[in-house]
Amino acid sequence: MTRLIISCQHCAKQFPSPLQMDLDTFHALLGGNSVRCPYCEERTKCSKENMMLTCISKESA
Repeated sequence: MTRLIISCQHCAKQFPSPLQMDLDTFHALLGGNSVRCPYCEERTKCSKENMMLTCISKESA
């Protein structure tokens, strides 16, 4: 299982993305989406530069 984490471009805090995808889709991601940061409430772009895909175990999901 994977989890997509976004780093806010405004406050730099990290949070789980509402957009979830597999590794192949992540590598093909072109961007164009944005989400609202739950910490500073600013909209931040979803791009490979500020997103990371992490693997999580089923026990921690």
